[in-house]
Amino acid sequence: MSGTSGAPSVTAAAGEAWDETKEILFRPFDVGRWFLLGFVTFLQALGQGCGVNLNFNVPLDDVEKGGNLPDIRPFLEKIREHLPVVVVVAVLLVCLLLLLLLLFQWLSSRGTFAYLHIVLNRAYSLGEAWSARVSEAHSFFLGRIVFGFLAGLTLFLLVLPALAVLLSHRGHHSWTPGMIAVIFVSFLLVFVFAIFVAVFFLFLVDFIAPIQYRESLSFLPAIRRFREYLSAAPGVFVVYVLLKLLLSVGIGLLLCVGGFLTCCLLFCALIIPVLSQTILQPWHLFLRLWPIKLLDSIRPTVVSHEVILE
Repeated sequence: MSGTSGAPSVTAAAGEAWDETKEILFRPFDVGRWFLLGFVTFLQALGQGCGVNLNFNVPLDDVEKGGNLPDIRPFLEKIREHLPVVVVVAVLLVCLLLLLLLLFQWLSSRGTFAYLHIVLNRAYSLGEAWSARVSEAHSFFLGRIVFGFLAGLTLFLLVLPALAVLLSHRGHHSWTPGMIAVIFVSFLLVFVFAIFVAVFFLFLVDFIAPIQYRESLSFLPAIRRFREYLSAAPGVFVVYVLLKLLLSVGIGLLLCVGGFLTCCLLFCALIIPVLSQTILQPWHLFLRLWPIKLLDSIRPTVVSHEVILE
């Protein structure tokens, strides 16, 4: 076990995680086990959101000149004529999207704890894993929803001054140094806060969820517990984030190369739900075990500090 002797090490924890990954997946090799872990990994990924790429090619020159744009006035007239229906449909769509978001987050939270149960106990039963640590999973789900809402609200408030300046400008007068400063500071704060949010949610899945599972803690007590680990070895967590980012970029490049070498067959396989997570299960399992091994390496420091305080 990491942490039985010596200082906490990110690379040592990674080595132990990879050794255990090989033991779980290849000793012995079991296709059913791979697909079980792949399915649960798919459930976890539901809460990570999905990117939608919308490309609107608006001819800005034509906008400024007021020509060559489609006349949308008939469309707006139709909306005005059926405004109550449009409002009801819009509200229903928003409610449906919110319900789907909550469902995906709930499935992701349950899947996170089911995956932890499988890999920590070598219990390869979906029913047993799904019923493990239900209260902790629900607490994790509510915590993610609340913190996600607060993060979104904060980002909106940070970008609001820049939006106000942009809307008030509308090309009617020249840009002043004050307006440029407001936009620059606003988006700089958004960038910094977005990085903080990304790291925070990374820590939620990588560290706080395992702490909840292992110590049977609800969401906020697990965060306070994680702060003890963080204060015991802050530099280790900084190295972990940077190294994980570097490894993720490297794996992404390897997958791109593999996709081209297989004439895009690998790309086709990786867009299929569950199959993608099954093929990449060594990577997913390694990422799940790595932070757990890192917590194990820091735990003796936290325990010794608690003994001193007592």
